[in-house]
Amino acid sequence: EDNIFKGLLFCQECGKGLRFERRKNAKKNRTDCRYYCNNKNCTHSNSISKNLLEKLVLKEIEFLKDAILAHQDVLSKYLNQEKLTLGNQTADVRRAIAKAKKNSEKINEKMVFIIEKRAERMLPDSTFYTLMNAYRKEKSVFDDELAKLRAIEEENNPKNVQEATDIIQRLAEVQLSALLQYDLLQKIIRKIYVNCQSIAGSKHNRD
Repeated sequence: EDNIFKGLLFCQECGKGLRFERRKNAKKNRTDCRYYCNNKNCTHSNSISKNLLEKLVLKEIEFLKDAILAHQDVLSKYLNQEKLTLGNQTADVRRAIAKAKKNSEKINEKMVFIIEKRAERMLPDSTFYTLMNAYRKEKSVFDDELAKLRAIEEENNPKNVQEATDIIQRLAEVQLSALLQYDLLQKIIRKIYVNCQSIAGSKHNRD
């Protein structure tokens, strides 16, 4: 996988994702790989060679790996406790979700009742529209509550802690030469904003 930073690089100037490019270098008899901003409206058009980027990222990951090795026991205890805490919180959130679902179902039952009465011509227009507006407002409140609870459930899911535990374990065990792997980078990096003016050695960006 040549493009190991796929989806992670962005131009600091315009925010657009950087494109990956391979070019034949006839003079040096090699293929050069680089990332660049191809936004025509960007005033800076940041770019960086893959070689330089790998060196910079590897340096940061090595620092992270050293920190993990130095505090592995503390991290392990913290993550185990966090997993237990989040497990309890998730159980509470799921109970709240179940309650919100029931409330939403009750509101839907009311709406069905209103429509049935309307079909039977037992509700005047003014009453029907008033009740439907009240239903929409009440339903919206419950839907918003349910969406917030689901977001909390996802954020507090113990599986996220397990994923962090697995990544830490992998970083602790992997050799330095194997740190720059696509699947590992995708897990430990969210975004990298490139500003070649602030990168030491950027004048030699094409090497």
